[in-house]
Amino acid sequence: MASDYGSVVVASTLLRFGVTTLYGMAGTQNVPLLEAVRASGLRFVAATSELAAGMMAVGAAAATGKPAVLTTIPGPGAVFALPALAEAALDSIPLLYITLRSGSAGSHRPGQHQHLDLPTLFTPVTQNVFSIERADEVVSILHAAWHATTSDEPGPVAVIIAPELLKSSVPRDAELIEPPTAAPVDAQALVNIVSAVRRPLLFCGRGAADAADDIRRLIDRTPMPVVTTLSGRGVIPEDHPSACPFDFTAGSVAPLNELVAESDIVLALGAKFASNGTGAYQLAVPREKLIHIDRSEAIAGVTYPAAHAVVTRCESFIAALSADNDLTSEWTTTEIADWRQRLQDAQRAGLPSPPTIAGSTLSVIDALTAAFATLPDRSIVTTDSGYHQTAVRASLVVREPRQLLCPSDLQAMGFGLPAAIGAAVTYPERSVIAVIGDGGFALSALELATAVELHVNLVVLLLSDGYLSLIRRQQLADYGAAIATAATSVRPDALAEAVSCGYRDGTSELSKSLTDAIREGGVQIVEVRLTEAGEVTATATRRRVVQAVRRIAGPGLLSRFKKRI
Repeated sequence: MASDYGSVVVASTLLRFGVTTLYGMAGTQNVPLLEAVRASGLRFVAATSELAAGMMAVGAAAATGKPAVLTTIPGPGAVFALPALAEAALDSIPLLYITLRSGSAGSHRPGQHQHLDLPTLFTPVTQNVFSIERADEVVSILHAAWHATTSDEPGPVAVIIAPELLKSSVPRDAELIEPPTAAPVDAQALVNIVSAVRRPLLFCGRGAADAADDIRRLIDRTPMPVVTTLSGRGVIPEDHPSACPFDFTAGSVAPLNELVAESDIVLALGAKFASNGTGAYQLAVPREKLIHIDRSEAIAGVTYPAAHAVVTRCESFIAALSADNDLTSEWTTTEIADWRQRLQDAQRAGLPSPPTIAGSTLSVIDALTAAFATLPDRSIVTTDSGYHQTAVRASLVVREPRQLLCPSDLQAMGFGLPAAIGAAVTYPERSVIAVIGDGGFALSALELATAVELHVNLVVLLLSDGYLSLIRRQQLADYGAAIATAATSVRPDALAEAVSCGYRDGTSELSKSLTDAIREGGVQIVEVRLTEAGEVTATATRRRVVQAVRRIAGPGLLSRFKKRI
């Protein structure tokens, strides 16, 4: 049986999986693996921190739907990688994370160099944790871990390799562990149920992305309303007549619940029914109406009980449904358009008052809507966590799956810029725009240097008001004062010069500045300065008055005073 150094076998096995790029950082323990990566022709993208490298890998995987690979040293490298693993876990992003065991096998001596209980550390934020301690299991366990990232609910999987194996003789042709073949699902009974109703509603999550073409053909033939989660946006183009875009973070879910009530069934495809995709579980779907299709037994019919929960890939079910010539719908295009308008009106009414572009009365949402209309086809937009994400979600028309990449149920700040780099590395031919706020910029801005070194095409659209806006708004609304929400001061023009990327002030001409930056190529910053909405200041003033009365008069007089303000 042929053998080679373990590091070489790891690299060659990744190549067999179709991997082209690894993300991570160099460290003492992984030097042999990095040399094997270099010699194999695999690309290694080195970030300024493991946190950023992890978010790059998450961005690459989110943009493709295929596993990305992250590798770090143990100890501090593993700890800094945890936010990316958690983001991937909560957002169902396939990710293979490779690190090394610290300390001696089975040793519990105190004070070992960088020693942590890695399996215990990783278990809460991964689908599975594999440990490789023997030479004859390197290939087979890597194979099992790779398939585990996508075989059930997609997510992160950790592999911990004994460091001595990297320099030991390891069999190249070790026995592979093939994933179990899922038993075929007879979907005809459900197809018959869907065909028997006349007012179906489609509810699509990220898991329906690979069925997007079949879903589009289905609704072209049989019009019906289609609602998506944040991660499922673009499963059908949001300007399609059947699309009913609705953002669960904006306002009341009541109008969507009315649409559910008007529907005969809710056909949920690849949706986890997680907090972000249900308005913190305010979405009301009666059990008797729900048909839930998902690839994972841990998802289908679990969070929301379903009359029918089927574990299968959405592509298989939609293919069977599309082949049914008896499928009809009583929804008219006018009715769907009316519901679309009602949902949009409710969303606009529920949005917090948007900041305005500095020096004008133009809201940032209106400015972004106009600017996004100029983007090249198939552009990818990423966001960080913050008010800017709310503005992007309200202004971008998403036309294909995986076009809008946002942190979802973890909402980790520091996602937007690194994730955009991962997407830009993966799709060099597409325009990639990272929309971030002051907080996300301060946390990840040094990755601009990484992007420049990688020669990617990337525009960072910085919406700057000098604050952690969402938290500041909450503080002002609750207490009339704010603390710890002034963003770290970073001059983007000076930073752009320092890292040799372009800079434009897009405050007065956002659309033109964005178009020019994309056309110039390379790494570009477009800064847009914002002014806080007047309503926020007025709310803070009222709250300060209430707080003053509370201190002076106590809660009894306060309740009477509130009725007068």
